[in-house]
Amino acid sequence: MKVKTKVGVLATVEVGYGAVRRKDLTGSVASIDVGEIKNIPFTSVDQALSGKAPGVQVIQADGSPGGVARIRIRGGSSLIGGNDPLYIIDGVQVTIQNQYIQSAADVINPVEQLGNDGGYANTAVGSSFARGLNTLAGLNINDIESIDILKDASATAIYGSRAANGVVIITTKKGKKNEKPILEANYYTGISNAITEKLLSADQYRAVMLEGAKNLNTFLASQNRPANAIATNIINNPSFLGSANTNWMDIVTRTGVTNNADLSIRGGGTGSRYYTSLSYTKQTGTLLGTDFSRLAGKINLDNEITNRLRLITNLDYGFTKNNITNGIYSSALYAPPTLNPYNANGSPANFDQVTFGIGTSSGIQNPLSLLKGINRSKNLLLLGSLALEYDILKSLKFRSTASLNYTNYHQLNYVPATVDVYSASGQVGVSSQGGIGTQGQSQQVGAFYENTLTWDKQFDQNNRLNLLVGTSWQKQICKASLLLAKDFRMIISSTVSLPQLWLCHQRRVNFKALY
Repeated sequence: MKVKTKVGVLATVEVGYGAVRRKDLTGSVASIDVGEIKNIPFTSVDQALSGKAPGVQVIQADGSPGGVARIRIRGGSSLIGGNDPLYIIDGVQVTIQNQYIQSAADVINPVEQLGNDGGYANTAVGSSFARGLNTLAGLNINDIESIDILKDASATAIYGSRAANGVVIITTKKGKKNEKPILEANYYTGISNAITEKLLSADQYRAVMLEGAKNLNTFLASQNRPANAIATNIINNPSFLGSANTNWMDIVTRTGVTNNADLSIRGGGTGSRYYTSLSYTKQTGTLLGTDFSRLAGKINLDNEITNRLRLITNLDYGFTKNNITNGIYSSALYAPPTLNPYNANGSPANFDQVTFGIGTSSGIQNPLSLLKGINRSKNLLLLGSLALEYDILKSLKFRSTASLNYTNYHQLNYVPATVDVYSASGQVGVSSQGGIGTQGQSQQVGAFYENTLTWDKQFDQNNRLNLLVGTSWQKQICKASLLLAKDFRMIISSTVSLPQLWLCHQRRVNFKALY
């Protein structure tokens, strides 16, 4: 793979508390040309980083609409903690988090269950949420002006241990002084097709099962043991496995459609500049029951109160909604093609345990029954900052910044009565007892307050000195609640548990002196 580096495109590079000229860089910093990604239909900024910077590995976790991409800068550095980089969006710190709240019961994952992988066997929904929820999905990629990646250990001198996995600095667009209002409108639509595994047809499946049944009974006979009852039925009864010819992959997949529209206005006068935008994205996944939508906007205002005093305000907001699969693809991989997906009355058929002979603990269920469930998440992201800059001297500048990172997450899970689940008590393949519903909500508030004093002196053409000293204060508050209910066959007899509440509180004060 060739990575092109355009040194002349960006004369300055964001490195934390300011920008430096590229020729003055001493650390390892990669800059991404936004022009290479603005016309490509990426849903989120983390997906757009793939193949754009040396030493940066981007892996899409799965094909979920708006799903998170795993980013590793020069490999992983932690065996226990996270390996995701720290994101700085217009000066506001953002970390990638799995916001999934554990529900009362989870659908069994047949892929890991049949592989005896106890760590992941019972997380079909939970693991899908981990891959499908994206902290950065609320940011409109068309609002981005520049992306700089700090790749070496020098980033920890600026942001502390949180920058041990690297830092991705994202700067969004601003208006220009003395610029007439410019209106930009963009719209695109696209389609996507699923690339699925090639599975056995009904005739091939019957042939394989017949051969396996014969081999099993032959082996048992050589050991003077009685023949297996299910194997005998497969040999003697051609219709035992079913008479249908079902292509489960065709049933659970579809053609995905993406639509995106955004509108922006920018401009400025002699002492001010502005930029505002609004965008809407709707994406239906190639797997039934999956989709993603986003409403995002931005407001940026810069005002020169005097020739020495400037006020800078910035606000990014995004509302995202995800519908995430609950294991239908895994079930479609293992569902026998000889079984009918529907009953005579048109309802999804329940797979008979006797047909498999391995019990419902395997997790193999009718994918159409799983589609009756609900796995929905809603997330509100608000990033805001207010900065005051004052030029004490021509080469001495004071900056004070107050920032806010607010996230409100809501999750709804429902397992229908026809689905077998892994219960919270550890039982596998048990009935959902008339349906199990879970509603969770979490809220996180991060407050940042920073003061910096910068002295930038150019003595002559070859000698220049830049000194920065500052303090930062950070406070993080998070809380979450969970409400459980089950047995929806008769609403008056349903069982509802009281909400559970979790609280966490973090505070950090830093002092920095850089030169």
